Amino acid sequence: MFSPASLQTHHKAAVLAACLMAIMTAVVAVGLHSIGVISEHNANVLERRFPALELLLNVDRDIYQCQLAIEQAVRATDAVTRDQQIDDYQSNIEQSDRRYAQYQQLAVLTSDEMTCQRNYQRYRVAWQQSCERLLEQLAAIPPSTDNADRTTPIATSLSESNSLFSRMRLELDRIEEEVYEPMLDSAVTGLQQEAVVARSTLIGTLISALVIGLAVTVSGVRTIHRQHQQLVDEHAMRARESQRKDFETRLQRALDLARDETSALRIVGRALREAQIGARSDMMLVDSAADQLCIVASSNGDADSACPVTDPHQCPAILRNSEQVFADSESFEACPHLRNRPIGRCSAVCTPITVMGKTVGVLHNVNQPNAVADDHVQTLDAVATAVGQTLGLIRAFAQKEEQANTDPLTGLSNRRSLESRLPMITGRPGAQYAVAFGDIDRFKRLNDVHGHDTGDRALKLFSEVLRDALRPNDLVARWGGEEFVVVMPDTTGPQAVRALDRVRQQLTTRLDHSDVPAYTASFGVADTTIGDTFEDRLNAADEALLQAKRDGRDRVIYHGVSDYYDIEVQEHEGAAVID
Repeated sequence: MFSPASLQTHHKAAVLAACLMAIMTAVVAVGLHSIGVISEHNANVLERRFPALELLLNVDRDIYQCQLAIEQAVRATDAVTRDQQIDDYQSNIEQSDRRYAQYQQLAVLTSDEMTCQRNYQRYRVAWQQSCERLLEQLAAIPPSTDNADRTTPIATSLSESNSLFSRMRLELDRIEEEVYEPMLDSAVTGLQQEAVVARSTLIGTLISALVIGLAVTVSGVRTIHRQHQQLVDEHAMRARESQRKDFETRLQRALDLARDETSALRIVGRALREAQIGARSDMMLVDSAADQLCIVASSNGDADSACPVTDPHQCPAILRNSEQVFADSESFEACPHLRNRPIGRCSAVCTPITVMGKTVGVLHNVNQPNAVADDHVQTLDAVATAVGQTLGLIRAFAQKEEQANTDPLTGLSNRRSLESRLPMITGRPGAQYAVAFGDIDRFKRLNDVHGHDTGDRALKLFSEVLRDALRPNDLVARWGGEEFVVVMPDTTGPQAVRALDRVRQQLTTRLDHSDVPAYTASFGVADTTIGDTFEDRLNAADEALLQAKRDGRDRVIYHGVSDYYDIEVQEHEGAAVID
């Protein structure tokens, strides 16, 4: 394990070595490049700038080989050697002709060169003719051990050939010396000057490379140090980000298990305590009934740091519907509710909580002054977003469930809702309750005479009377049409009769002060003394309702446990009881 200081030293040494290697590489590269330039230039001079000179030298060599082959043929002592030398002469003549033709195409063609060319061609023609005569003379004399060149005709021809050969070569030498050698000397001088320039450039480049390398080394050390610090900061930031994302994932998984607001808020409270962001974090929701902000979840920090705002219209985050960050409570632009708190100067982050596009609360966090960190802000924002989404789902589900369980006209529970809530009353061992079945008397005539709108208003008024006259824990539901069912927990039949008589009386009073035509209602009552199941008691209440209809309507009939058809009217708060 290296300490931060040793790591920094290693980094500096590494960058210094890298810079020195770069400098040496640059110097070597420049040197190689310069040498390559010089070599390439020399090659251009020798191979491209003077190709005519090279061809001229080759022609000179070719005619020399021709003259040598003639002399060897003259001195040959056998026919094979003579024939071989003659063949060499012929091939060299042809080769020299080709090269001389190429030379003529590339020649500089100065006046001196053209004069030499004319002289050369004149001597060459004479030389070739002399050589041909010599070959004819040799053909007439068979090879022998005697030197044939000593015979007078051959010796004379050979001497003539040598003389023409010398003059011909003299003209070639004049072309080389007077035309091409000055040009070659000038080129060599230029190459020497270029080499001096290249060496000067190489030395200057080396000095520049050393200076630049030193500057690069210093800059590299600083850059490495800065990059090392950036890597350390980036590693710490990634670690915080990983922790934050893990926290957000766990929070979302926990909120997914919440089935109501109470359990969701309990999860948020535990999450805020675990996050430990700043001195205190509070989740505040608007109580729609009281129109005030209430703390519903908290990190249990210092109570003195809790937000004192109770009016949602005084909260900047709710008013602006945007996240508010206050670095210092003493700043003139800070929220006024942050000043003069028992904890003294502080910073704050207020993140609005939105449910289905509506701001319903705020996540309030306080910390030391000027201690607001980006990752803390992101965590609070993630908590507010997750809570808003969860509350939105829970409330939307509750609203849909309420709509599914509520009669849209009267606002009472519907039959489905009543049946789902019955086990809370009827499922308890030894539970005592009463069941009432009621409806509006002659409701069809009311609809036919006054219209369905009047019938709807009559149903609404009757539903309001039922809600107002009965207890909050009594289950009241619209069973269908103009029929209603009431389940009263911990109630006997006679007690239910008295309660429903009050409903009839309040209905009369309300009708006197409304524009709905007068009508009455009848009820049939049964309790747990009848039958074994809720269905038995509901059927008994229905039978009692039918009895109330037969007896003249506008009354409450209590179904006893005796014979259904043996009806004896007993006096009981104005109610008839079936024995």
